[in-house]
Amino acid sequence: MNDYERIILTALIAFGFGIGSGVLLENWRERRSFRKSILADYMKRAESKETPDDIFILVGIFQRVGGWRLNDREISQIRNDILGRGLIDPFLPWEPVFKDMKTQASGFLRWAKESNVDFMNPDATIKALAAHADMRNIPLPPSKGGAVLI
Repeated sequence: MNDYERIILTALIAFGFGIGSGVLLENWRERRSFRKSILADYMKRAESKETPDDIFILVGIFQRVGGWRLNDREISQIRNDILGRGLIDPFLPWEPVFKDMKTQASGFLRWAKESNVDFMNPDATIKALAAHADMRNIPLPPSKGGAVLI
């Protein structure tokens, strides 16, 4: 390989890395601006006078502004921003019900989306959580061989 071919190869490799890093940075910027818009929308709705005083409604506000699209790391960052601004953590009231709320809040939001649960209605949410817990605790029927009772 001569010097000319090495220069061309180096330029092509550098161009590929430039394109790859540009795509990664652009995706990072989009996620960051999306996270900031969710935080701004949440803050605006949580501080409005129309918001009920029920603290269980706060996670409903977070759900409605699009929080279910975020991953756990982004939700944790938004929760820290909310606490830093002196407001109540929206997931705090639900932590006794959903044990992994601190580390897996996105799973809670995705479950609500898949189950068509609106957190703005706490009574319906608790009924859906109870139904989900009941479904998880139903024993499996015996296998093909059947059960032998002695």
